[in-house]
Order: sequence, then structure tokens, then C-alpha cells
Amino acid sequence: PILAHSWSLQMNLATAWHLPVIFICKDNEWAITTKSATVTGGNLMNRARSFGMKAVAVDGSDIKACWQGAREVIRHARKSGGPVYLHANCIHMEGHFLGDQLVRAARHPVKEMRKMTGPLVRSFVKMNGSKVQDRVGGFKHILSTLQKIKSQGNIFS
Repeated sequence: PILAHSWSLQMNLATAWHLPVIFICKDNEWAITTKSATVTGGNLMNRARSFGMKAVAVDGSDIKACWQGAREVIRHARKSGGPVYLHANCIHMEGHFLGDQLVRAARHPVKEMRKMTGPLVRSFVKMNGSKVQDRVGGFKHILSTLQKIKSQGNIFS
């Protein structure tokens, strides 16, 4: 969708009409099964800027960075009334199709598995923030909640 005509049209009209639109790109550097760099010309941040809008980049696997980036673009849209672009470089945990992550991990296990650890695990092991005891308690609560959901036959069954 990034290269689609409608995306460019939407960005152009949002800028021309000074609409308070927030465009968000979750960029995992893949276009379905093809590395984006092999089929995409230019830089997505520069494309957004070329429409005259503010562009903000964040590490999509860093919860705090996402929160701060979201706060920045929301404030911008509310204050200026114009469009803004948020670009989150992140992993795509579920893949575009069943097995997507597994195919890449099988080809390059060390490189790909490191990316697949996810934001939760990374935030859990950071040295700053809550005490380790509190983090463990929060993690246990998350696991307990997921177990309850599973036992009730909801989405994880």
C-alpha cells in the first residue's frame, strides 16, 4: 500500500487541505515476501516530507519511543491542524502469511531470531525503569491473563 496511488493521493490532499491527519507506517522492511529495499525507490520519510508534512521516525520495537513519537505527532496534528507522518521501524511478528517469520528464521536463524524477541522481552530486560521484582510480577500477570483467556476458549484456542 505504501507505493499505491491512493497513499500518495491521501498525503497530497491532507497537505493541500491542511487536514489534521496522522499517517502511520509500520515498516518491517518487507513487501510481503520481498525485501522492500529491492522494490522501493527512495526513502519513505523523505516522501512524507516532500508533501510538506512533518515526519517523525521511531523504533517500533521500543514501547517508550512509540509512546513519545505518538505523543509528538498527536500534538502536532492538534496544534497545527495539518498532517503528520509517523514511521515506526519494527518487526512483523505474525508475518504476512502463515510461516513468513519461520522461513526467514530458517534461512538466517541468529539474525532473524534476535529481531523476533519482541518489545515485551526487550522492555523487560532494560536496566532502567521498574524494579525487576515488579517486572516479574507484571509478566506473571500477563501470562496468567493469557492462560485465563485460553481456558475460556477465546482467540487463543
